Amino acid sequence: LELIKTGVISYRFVNLGIKTWKPLWCVLTGKGVMHLFQKETDLKPMFSIGLRFSTINLAPSVHPSAFRVMEVEPKMLTSGDKVVKHCFKCGKQATMAEWMIELKAFLRTGQVELTEREMQKYEKKRKVSPKTLKRLKDKW
Repeated sequence: LELIKTGVISYRFVNLGIKTWKPLWCVLTGKGVMHLFQKETDLKPMFSIGLRFSTINLAPSVHPSAFRVMEVEPKMLTSGDKVVKHCFKCGKQATMAEWMIELKAFLRTGQVELTEREMQKYEKKRKVSPKTLKRLKDKW
């Protein structure tokens, strides 16, 4: 099993409309799968996310160093795919940048997106100038 990156990353859980962040141990494998464990010493992951058919969006309206992984789960017997949204945040933007470099290698497009909708939410929430938004978008 080839390990690409490991480390603590916060995951946003939503339960009955209440959003909480929980630090999890994350292992990114060479097969493009993120395995998330409650503790570094755990042998079985809480859950895993396949990146091959996923997209990643920056989510500065959630937290300055947050991003979403939109995992597509194909349905074999019925039409349409299921999209599961996972939201992560890192302690520092530099840490997020390190994760982005490794994660985007496994995406079909090879790009991390900053969607127009997310830019509008971020601008409204933070009252950020269009110039700053452009710089943020160009950075990724």
